[in-house]
Amino acid sequence: MKCRRIFLTLWKLLPKGYCLTALLAGLLASLAGILLMGASAWLITSAAYRPPLYTLALGITLVRACGISRAVFRYLERWFSHRAVFNLLSRLRTRIFLLAERLLPDRADSKQQGDFLHALTNGADELRSLYLRALAPLLNTLLLALLAGLFLVFLHPAAALLPIAAWLLTVLTSLMLAPTRSDTAACVQYRTMLLDFRQCLDELQANGSPAWAQEKLDLQASALTAVRSRSSRQTALADTAAAVWNVLAWTGTCWLLLPRAVNSSLSLIELAVCLLALQTILTEFRTLPEACQSLRTDLVQAPMLLTEPLQPAPLSPKPAALPKTCTFCLTAHDICFGYDHARPLFHKLSFEIKKGEKIVLPGESGCGKTTLFHLITRLWEPAAGTFFLNGIPYTAQTPAETRRNFAVSTQAGYIFSDSLRSNFRRLYPAIKEAEIWQSLELALLADEIASLPQKLDTPLGEDGSYLSGGQRQRLLLALAFASSAPILLLDEPTAGIDRQTAEKLLKNIMHTFAERTILLITHDMELTEKLIAAVPGGRILQLFSRG
Repeated sequence: MKCRRIFLTLWKLLPKGYCLTALLAGLLASLAGILLMGASAWLITSAAYRPPLYTLALGITLVRACGISRAVFRYLERWFSHRAVFNLLSRLRTRIFLLAERLLPDRADSKQQGDFLHALTNGADELRSLYLRALAPLLNTLLLALLAGLFLVFLHPAAALLPIAAWLLTVLTSLMLAPTRSDTAACVQYRTMLLDFRQCLDELQANGSPAWAQEKLDLQASALTAVRSRSSRQTALADTAAAVWNVLAWTGTCWLLLPRAVNSSLSLIELAVCLLALQTILTEFRTLPEACQSLRTDLVQAPMLLTEPLQPAPLSPKPAALPKTCTFCLTAHDICFGYDHARPLFHKLSFEIKKGEKIVLPGESGCGKTTLFHLITRLWEPAAGTFFLNGIPYTAQTPAETRRNFAVSTQAGYIFSDSLRSNFRRLYPAIKEAEIWQSLELALLADEIASLPQKLDTPLGEDGSYLSGGQRQRLLLALAFASSAPILLLDEPTAGIDRQTAEKLLKNIMHTFAERTILLITHDMELTEKLIAAVPGGRILQLFSRG
């Protein structure tokens, strides 16, 4: 059932035009090869009778034409088939990213997310060559078997069944003997254990237990060797079975056609042409075991997530929208959420924030302030309840539509290793250099960047490793300030910044973005309360226990 669903999904993604053109070119290349062999057989056997040379001119010309046309058609097959593969890969990766955006387990740690994404993308990459390695050889050889049967039916009805039977038996035995995914699973287990032991080698030696680790690793290596040996045996058996069916089909055809040559109803030249052409067709069947193995392993290893619909299922019932005259830009109604269903983090959490308000969310560490930001920006969805944005429920919008209303700065934000300018351009492709400097000025980082030799083109290192903690924090703020979104979500904007700089930074935020709505998480309540009291529309929203 799984393989069928994945195959149907893959079939929908296949570029049909390229695939059909490649299949036609491959078939013509094979036919050219068959004609080349047949013409060569006719030429050699005819020459044995020492006819006048001019009578062989047609055969010589046909051999040359078939040799050239086979090369041309084979090139066209490669060109169109690889175009089909690259087109399919593009569609698969697009689908993967759309699925990952919706299904990636955000609540898991980075390793679990990495394992999830690796399994998803690795399975998809296995499918990219499924047409090239499996579908094309299977379809091409099937057409050749049918054409051979159609040709032989005029010579001997029973002989017409032999190439078709050889194709069917080869495919069935190859599918039965194809190795399963246990090879891949054993390889992953061995690699994981090897990396784990390598990373903790010092600890193992310090505790005097490297022999125990070596024994465990040897056992896993033995298991992997046994699995691969079994796979090799299965592959060898499939190749042997294919060769046996081919020999039986060719021998059976010889047995059926020889009496016709004896009674002169079929000339020896015609017999030689038929047998050598059939041998060429049966030679094409040698690719069937590998094609069947690719078909089985690729479909089995492909993640079932590829069959997921790209659009999430509709949520019901939809809550009624707030009146359009509502002055609240963000409203939460009975929000419930928890990492552990037995201990919910939020239970019927409700609040209302007006346009232009400056809101501070105090609370002790672990109470759910950052989690609330994730819910507001729809990185996670609540278990129950609804958020409203400008009177419209979240469920009536796509996540992308919702997120366009927010500019977010979190402590866990990632900084790309290339230049500072590139980090801005990744988020805002059309941003002007003056706007970048304006955001850096607001984040109190412009003077420090201007003093660097490369200024905006300075490389930042992996996740901003070339920056100090305070510079990194202010750069994340500058990236958020460059957005024109009406709501700013700032998570600990003064973390790692000295008191004087933090006070100036918060004043910049409160006064520069006077028209915008700001939600601020901070532990510096003394400074924040002083600023909130001086800013119109500022208030502390006590949703959590006071830290």
